[in-house]
Amino acid sequence: LLGHPIFSILHSLRCLASRMDGGDLLVVQPRHQAREHLQEALRLAETFSGEDCPHMEIGKSSGFRPYPSTFLGPGAVESIYGRCQELGCDRVFVNAPLSGVQLRNLERAVKCDVIDRIGLIIGIFAQRAQTKEAKLQVELAKLEYESSRLVRVMDASGMRGAFGEGREVVSARDRGSSGSSGLGGGGPGERELALQKSRIGRRKRMLKKRIEDVRKTRALQRKGRKRNNAPTVAVVGYTNAGKTTLVSKLTNKHLRSDDMLFATLDPAVKRLDLPSGKFALLVDTVGFISDLPVQLVDAFQATLEEVQEASIILHVLDASIPDVLEQRESVIQILRELGLKDEDLSERVIEVWNKADNMPDIPDLWTPGSYQSPKNEFMGEGLMSQFGRRPGRGCSARVMVSALNGFGLDALLHEVEQKVVAVTGSRPWAPS
Repeated sequence: LLGHPIFSILHSLRCLASRMDGGDLLVVQPRHQAREHLQEALRLAETFSGEDCPHMEIGKSSGFRPYPSTFLGPGAVESIYGRCQELGCDRVFVNAPLSGVQLRNLERAVKCDVIDRIGLIIGIFAQRAQTKEAKLQVELAKLEYESSRLVRVMDASGMRGAFGEGREVVSARDRGSSGSSGLGGGGPGERELALQKSRIGRRKRMLKKRIEDVRKTRALQRKGRKRNNAPTVAVVGYTNAGKTTLVSKLTNKHLRSDDMLFATLDPAVKRLDLPSGKFALLVDTVGFISDLPVQLVDAFQATLEEVQEASIILHVLDASIPDVLEQRESVIQILRELGLKDEDLSERVIEVWNKADNMPDIPDLWTPGSYQSPKNEFMGEGLMSQFGRRPGRGCSARVMVSALNGFGLDALLHEVEQKVVAVTGSRPWAPS
């Protein structure tokens, strides 16, 4: 059983997760990044580990040039090692994408498991995956990530063994002397590398076939909605912007909406009653993040197609945070990567500036739990003055709301109905 190819593949797939189990996690934030990135890194680490994590800022604040071998300079690496020894941490999260060689060299230098930004986000997705569809997509993303980071397993005696779980990255320079023969020119290790790549390739093809079946099923469902003239409203936005809370409030359906990153991975389709008495279908989607790993974008195409095919898109933003504009641009960039053109962004997108209850310059003008708000023109002096009253690039309408208290939701529903009529050219279909 242990020698079965499928067991070997699954064993290899657990490489990332097994190195992340247990122990304290030290967050390393490169100082050349924006200050807001540190808060996001801490939230990512907390979401993954389930607890607050210590952190340290490292490197130059300007003129930073990554070292090819370790990404960070020798002094920074030594500081990380000292901090790990001081705190007793056995895992380090570097908030930057690292190559396989950089991961290996950092692990050797700091004597801890090292996780980069891409690996941690994929690890969070793996924790959140509940349905069969989500698990398929996450496994494919992990395979894409791990296949470029095949490492050599060390046995108990320290001899080089097979390729899969371990810490020593295979390099072209060392490949000729891999294996236990020590004679160069290939050896058993190189053959094992080829076998491992072959097994991973077969597993990826199988996963892609299953995900393709999921895409066909979703396409049939969308075709059925179109036959019934059913407009769809996709909810997108930066992770933890309040998308699921908004969907729950608009549809009067309780959906789990934890205050954590990537709480939702599977799209939930709910009925949205509109002011005219007609309705549309509201689709909650996975949250985005800056520098979302391309492996996840590719693997979650079946889910993200709901965004591409939607009649209109609600782009939910957390209006209470300082870097809301940066998050806005990140989401718009991902929408473009999904194939939406500028005219789609201008005609089909409604920006929903959420969490008005956390805005210091928004007066308490609404009754908690009420959908009625006196005026939605008040958008917050310091924030919305950056845009003026006209919507900006990548947006055709803008509404300030509080999904928690219900402020502005009546205005949002009217805006949704008007937008559906404008985009589809007909009134939303009436309930049967």
